[in-house]
Amino acid sequence: MSGMIKKGVIRCYSCGGAGLNIGSLLEQYRGLKEIGFGELDIAYIDTSLSNLRKEIDPAHCYIIDGLDGSGKVRSENHEEIGDRVRAVLQQFKPADLNIIISSAGGGSGSVIGPLLTRELLMSEVPTIIMAIGSVDTRLDCENSLKTIKSYESIAKMCKAPVVMLYVQNSNTTTREEADQLLVSSVLSLCALYSRENREMDSRDLFNWLRFDKVTTYPVQLASLTVLCNQDTPKDIGNVISVATLVKEGMSTTMQSMPEYQCSGFLPSDAYNKVLEKTPMHFVVSDGIVPEIGKHLQHILTELQHAQDARLKVTGVLTANDKAVGSGLIL
Repeated sequence: MSGMIKKGVIRCYSCGGAGLNIGSLLEQYRGLKEIGFGELDIAYIDTSLSNLRKEIDPAHCYIIDGLDGSGKVRSENHEEIGDRVRAVLQQFKPADLNIIISSAGGGSGSVIGPLLTRELLMSEVPTIIMAIGSVDTRLDCENSLKTIKSYESIAKMCKAPVVMLYVQNSNTTTREEADQLLVSSVLSLCALYSRENREMDSRDLFNWLRFDKVTTYPVQLASLTVLCNQDTPKDIGNVISVATLVKEGMSTTMQSMPEYQCSGFLPSDAYNKVLEKTPMHFVVSDGIVPEIGKHLQHILTELQHAQDARLKVTGVLTANDKAVGSGLIL
């Protein structure tokens, strides 16, 4: 049966430096011909050539002309980026599932990602966000919070849910661990959208992401959690909708009853890296994003308090010092 069905295509839009890094880790799976695994394609979008790696074919890249990065300042190039979004989607057309991968704390990816998302949602194509936040600096923290707020604003503007898998670099989650989590999640979604899972069709998956049409939950920015091998979810809030993949004979039931669930059964000869993850539950919930927002806002508030309490440091110049025209004190 698998050979009679056209495989699903999963397009990753890897945006900015973080997106390019994660996309390069996914290159080994591009064009992989395995049963139960969709066709993965990766497009790279950035404002600078400095993030390109040797694993990345320039033919798969869109570098916005006339720019050389954003220096972590989100307002720096947002107009130029906005002008090119449709050209990006014309060159790298949307697929059966579209995954936006970027940093939330940077300057380019955190703008490219939301603007691509807005255009994709307006076109009503399935879209999932994968964002990496950071609190290494005040600017990282501000950018991460503003990026999350941007996605919530876009959900309201487009009147369509935005489903986001968010990870944050920290002392307990290294950059490498965050990258691997996103890579693993992309591979799991390639299985979900392979079009080779019995009893699961495209309408099932449409309803899973467009939960506002089949549940009592309104349009909102919601969180995606991928649970594999009997993982137990922690503090994810209310479960809204679930897509489940299992092997034949496995139960599809979850501990928490969702308002909507679609389930599919993997082919018995599916890709081993997929089979070994079962059961897989792709859980959309409402609890993670608000907590992230509160956490980031708390950090910024504490930093503001520290700034307000900081003593002003005076320089070494005194009123008696007279500079000559060159600025020298002689």
